[in-house]
Amino acid sequence: MCGIKKVISILDLSVEQATIANNLLKHITSEMFRGLVNLYYLNLKDNQISSLDPNAFDQLLALYELNVDGNALEPKTLEIIHK
Repeated sequence: MCGIKKVISILDLSVEQATIANNLLKHITSEMFRGLVNLYYLNLKDNQISSLDPNAFDQLLALYELNVDGNALEPKTLEIIHK
């Protein structure tokens, strides 16, 4: 565990894969992944995520795989991800 509590931004906008697993993230905002149009894999497994903005992943146009296992997301919240 790295103890990351908040992602402000990822500076390399060409990144295609990101793993931010086993940390202390609690909320995912729409700002966290702004501009990452090439990101196709995002691993947020085993954090403490219990909420996310409804449009948190809208800018991730290439997103193919998202792992949010091991978080405290309600089934209703998971529906937002699958929209």
